[in-house]
Amino acid sequence: MGAAAFIFALAIGLDLAAEWGVNSFVLNYIPYIGPLIAVVLPAVVSLVQFPSWKAAALVFGSLYSIQRIIGSCLQPMLTGSALAISPLFMLTAFFFWDFLWGMPGAFIGIPLYCCHFHFLR
Repeated sequence: MGAAAFIFALAIGLDLAAEWGVNSFVLNYIPYIGPLIAVVLPAVVSLVQFPSWKAAALVFGSLYSIQRIIGSCLQPMLTGSALAISPLFMLTAFFFWDFLWGMPGAFIGIPLYCCHFHFLR
């Protein structure tokens, strides 16, 4: 995620491209709010850097698309294949533990699910 944000910021000419890549990488560890902040902050800075609001809309839309594609499609598939579980079960475990324990449950939902079914084999 961070590499994609860095490459996009560098390609469009946004100042502090490396910092936006690092911010995107780090903020994606915070569920829900982190990715939103990682998209909004560069868009706000682009409002100051570029003379038109269209550039800020382009930055926002592109970074949002990158977040959605990687976060909703690529990461569940890669994590599911690495853990040898289906993405449906992985999302079910995530939402169940998030519902049960809130944000701490969201962080440990997949490891709890994997440990539970590892011992049942």
